[in-house]
Amino acid sequence: MFFYLLVKNCLIFFEWIPADFVTGKPHILLFLGMYLCIYALFVAVEEGEFFVRYMFLLAALLAAQCMYPYLNPKGTVTMVDVGQGDCFIIELPYRKGVYMIDTGGTVSFPKEPWQKRRSSFDVGEDVLVPFLHSKGMTKVDKMIITHGDYDHAGAAQHLFSQVAVGELVLGKKAELNDVETGLVIAAQKQSVPVQIVQQGDSWQEGGVLFQVISPTGFEETSNNGSIVIDAKLGNLRWLFTGDLEKEGEQRILKDFPNLKADVLKVGHHGSKTSTSEEFVQHLNPKVALVSAGQKNRYGHPHQEILELLKSYGVYIYRTDEDGGVMYEFTKKSGTFSQQLP
Repeated sequence: MFFYLLVKNCLIFFEWIPADFVTGKPHILLFLGMYLCIYALFVAVEEGEFFVRYMFLLAALLAAQCMYPYLNPKGTVTMVDVGQGDCFIIELPYRKGVYMIDTGGTVSFPKEPWQKRRSSFDVGEDVLVPFLHSKGMTKVDKMIITHGDYDHAGAAQHLFSQVAVGELVLGKKAELNDVETGLVIAAQKQSVPVQIVQQGDSWQEGGVLFQVISPTGFEETSNNGSIVIDAKLGNLRWLFTGDLEKEGEQRILKDFPNLKADVLKVGHHGSKTSTSEEFVQHLNPKVALVSAGQKNRYGHPHQEILELLKSYGVYIYRTDEDGGVMYEFTKKSGTFSQQLP
């Protein structure tokens, strides 16, 4: 009878927790605290001692875990390993904002029946949602799709059904392609506002200014119509370029002659159609980030681009060799670290 009442009271106490409640991966100290608290709870029950205090302590530790991101003065920029595609997740200090630049997307090719797997791999379900939940993230404030190629936007629709999206951001252009049109429809079904941005637009959050320096809306190709964002995160200036190619780079240098970047997100996965020597020389980056699939059929990143970057002393991180890469920063400093693939 006593055990029955114990279980009943525990269930009543925790019934306010939703079934899909996400806490994120706990800090090691919080994890140890929860473990010891649960152990003490069972010992107290076994010995017939007062155990309710341990239940309240466990609830307090759980609350601390949920509040931790909003008290954490460190932010992160993560180049997520999504295979042959792009996805960057920016978390500002004190969780003032969570921004996703592109989502990646599994590009499928025709296969023989014997080549097909029983369960297909999905970047959104198998990579992005677990990553977000491990960080305790259930909302993306801005989902920024640099352009409508599937390897940049293919996982976005799945994310709409799994996490709350505050705003869908697309670049200005004469006409949306099929992928972008599908995203707008999906956003409308979820009552997610759609924002169209162009060169000159900006927003500020948590003391960080994000500036859109492309597109103008008159680009002739989808790649050169990519949203390009300039932002200072930590003590480094970042340039996120989507699939920007050499023609787009030349226009940006003309429009922004004083543009510099400490960290360059290399355009188009390291294709030799992007990242001209003039662009690298002008920006003078210290670090280059290349998002490409391991042994991809396109040969990205191209050896010519890697040699160019190395000749200018640029340190290169690439997802096909390093897996995911994270930059953890405060207002004045930051460090890079490699995550598991």
